[in-house]
Amino acid sequence: MPPLSRRPEQWLWSLLALSLVLPIGLFGLIAWQTWLVTLRVADQQMAGTVRLLRENTEKVLDTDELAAGLIDRLTAGLSWSDIAASATVHQQLQVLDEQLPQVHGLFLVAPDGTIANSSSVFPMPSVNVRDRDYFVALRGGPTGDYIGGAYIGGVYVGRTSGAVEFNFALRRSSRDRSFNGVIDVSDDPAYFQEIYRGVADVGAEVFLARTDGRELASYPDPSGPDSRIAPPVARLAAAQHRVLTGIADRAHNRRSAYVRVHDYPLIIGYSLPEREITRRWLEAMAPNAVLIGTGWLLIALTSWLALLGFRREAIAHASFRAEVQRREAAEAQARQAQKMEAVGQLAAGMAHDFNNLLAVITSNLELLQRRAAEAERPRIEAALAAVGRGARLVRHMLSFARRQVLHPEPRDVAADLTALAPLLRSALTPGTHLDYDLDGPATAVIDQTEFELAVLNIATNAGHAMPEAGRFRVELRLVSVPTPDGAPQELAAGRYVRIAFSDTGQGMPAETVARAFEPFFTTRSGDGGTGLGLSQVYGFASQAGGLATLESAPGRGTTVTLYLPVAAAGAAGRPA
Repeated sequence: MPPLSRRPEQWLWSLLALSLVLPIGLFGLIAWQTWLVTLRVADQQMAGTVRLLRENTEKVLDTDELAAGLIDRLTAGLSWSDIAASATVHQQLQVLDEQLPQVHGLFLVAPDGTIANSSSVFPMPSVNVRDRDYFVALRGGPTGDYIGGAYIGGVYVGRTSGAVEFNFALRRSSRDRSFNGVIDVSDDPAYFQEIYRGVADVGAEVFLARTDGRELASYPDPSGPDSRIAPPVARLAAAQHRVLTGIADRAHNRRSAYVRVHDYPLIIGYSLPEREITRRWLEAMAPNAVLIGTGWLLIALTSWLALLGFRREAIAHASFRAEVQRREAAEAQARQAQKMEAVGQLAAGMAHDFNNLLAVITSNLELLQRRAAEAERPRIEAALAAVGRGARLVRHMLSFARRQVLHPEPRDVAADLTALAPLLRSALTPGTHLDYDLDGPATAVIDQTEFELAVLNIATNAGHAMPEAGRFRVELRLVSVPTPDGAPQELAAGRYVRIAFSDTGQGMPAETVARAFEPFFTTRSGDGGTGLGLSQVYGFASQAGGLATLESAPGRGTTVTLYLPVAAAGAAGRPA
């Protein structure tokens, strides 16, 4: 059969490459457009929010203005001595205060700065506020900060209430337009903070500030007497009569919108973290990713099937040869597997015998090294180094044969448990809380690898017992046996490191608890359980000279406790 032309195959390969490149470019274009739309939507949402907050703020301040005007009319014609002595005025202020949830207090301030009457206390103690910013501003003449002649002061701690507040102050004038004191409405910043809490998105920050930058209320952090916003933001927002959106704060990775409150020297700011906007963008991109990914797979699959169809005739020419090659390869793999199994068994036996020979050689070389002349020492050291390389070769052979030698050594069990925290979290379900209560340090002679495997087996069983969520607690104590705290009677007398692993899982009935440490006993026959996990735990504790116990009941969780002998002073590890 003549060879097939390769031109159609080249076209199909080009089509396949194009099916990989074009979706990526299309996805990038859609991602960019979606990002721009996400920014625009976020700006629109922030603009709508600041408009809503502006309307709310205007209503609150208009209410303050109406309250101040009403107080001015109620006290018209009264002298300051009459105002100070009038219980009726106090009661009227008190009734009005109770009707205004945003108000901390209502105050009448005499021209000398003394508070004559208020809604909170009667008779009023001697309190002077002539140093407050609102009093200083209004005493000097009608302020230009607000067209109604009022003044909005900064945040401070009230001298009568002791609470954080800011003031809506109205100038009180005599008939000749001279200064005749101040009507002060003290507003609670927390009132505004609760409003902001109700409208703010996740991660949002909101503030109400004067045009000079002094902050009056904010969310989520409350404003203080010294809180300020950035001067450029204050100047930018104060000069506009429209909502400013799309303002990027690169220093704090946020995007903001600002608006000035009509007729008041105030601005409202609302910002979102860029990570929140990015999260919205990713959510919007998810359907596009699925759609483009599906289309990409379909196009690539179609191109690939066409390519396979074209090459089917060429593949038929070599099918017999390929089958022969597959058979030869399978037979070679089978022979290799048998050979490797035999080599593994042989390696284990040879390694143990070789290890014994190396031990004899090492002992004799060390004896020679003690008695040898100085000139002979380099040769003996070279021989010892060769023996060391041989010992490493033995370990490699045993590792290959899966018959490694254990090496117990004094270990700080508390430190090892702390280091195992990331591994334990990976063995538990994501909703499970990991708690430590370690009374360390506590030293025991153990094989580190076997200890870590035992702890991981316990955590794995706990994870299966708590598939959704729960709590896994690791508690370490130093105990003495015999002891009245419930230690098993079969333990020999002495000091032990007691490690209790407790979970809040479904627990086990008594018949299961009785067989839990038996090799190959498992209750998870359907999901690949081997029944060797807890038997390894029991074997590890026994080999270390201690004991493993298990307590459980249906609905009450499970506690596996390890008792490991405390290492004696100067204890050294030994191969096992």
